[in-house]
Amino acid sequence: MLGTHKKGADGIRAFSCGAPGRAHSLGGESPLHTRQGEVLASLMNNSAVDTALRCEEELIGLAENLRKYHEQTTRDAAMYEQQYQKNLKEM
Repeated sequence: MLGTHKKGADGIRAFSCGAPGRAHSLGGESPLHTRQGEVLASLMNNSAVDTALRCEEELIGLAENLRKYHEQTTRDAAMYEQQYQKNLKEM
């Protein structure tokens, strides 16, 4: 329904297109609903970006820890190999 004439409490007729405070367009989705969808999409996009950044930071931290572990493991293996070779010579 595009619009109706309604008689108010004071007896004056007024033209109404729907509920007060509600945006309407003549075709398609209401501008308010469209804007709410844009805001929601923006919030969801921002939330997704924030989540992606947190995950990336966590992955970088894990990669750093793995690199440090690898370096320490390599040093330990070299030390054990040296000790093994020393023990073999002493036999």
